[in-house]
Amino acid sequence: MWEKDRIYADSQRKIHESFPKIIVNLAVAFIIWLLAVLVFQPLGDFLGNPFIFGLIGMKAIISGVVIIALVIILLKILKNILMLTDGISDMVAVKFMKDDLNEEKLQHYRSGFRGLGYVLLAIIAYMFFLPLLAGIFAALAGIVLVLLIIWAIFVVIRVGNIFSEDIERKAAEITKKFEKTENKESEEE
Repeated sequence: MWEKDRIYADSQRKIHESFPKIIVNLAVAFIIWLLAVLVFQPLGDFLGNPFIFGLIGMKAIISGVVIIALVIILLKILKNILMLTDGISDMVAVKFMKDDLNEEKLQHYRSGFRGLGYVLLAIIAYMFFLPLLAGIFAALAGIVLVLLIIWAIFVVIRVGNIFSEDIERKAAEITKKFEKTENKESEEE
């Protein structure tokens, strides 16, 4: 029992340490995104989107610079997302597994929740990058979306497979309890 308490306390620490950092970095990324989309790109358009060296438009350069800044911020967030998903997975594993908790199950839960965290982060990143990608090359945004959808489907299927054994076991336990209750009621009648 002591091991579970230690894992649970460690998971709470991970969540409390990582969540505020994620919020702050997302707020910074959002402010940069707002400035780019609402101020800098319209300024580039206002200037007539001049071509630098006759090759690339001002709007594309602005989008590229902002994409680089957002990638750096999102990479900082990734470390905290991993810590947050580990904390959540450990907490859920301790609550859900009760007596069956072992290192292998803990790693399965971490892997599953990390997959969900990656998908969530990728969707947020895509929404941040969408107007910037469209500012560089509109078709690029669509290509990235299709790739994101295909990847997310594979990750969600993998996560479903990770949790399916535990879900099936719990469903069987609930079904047995329900059958016992029905049998008692039918015997009483």
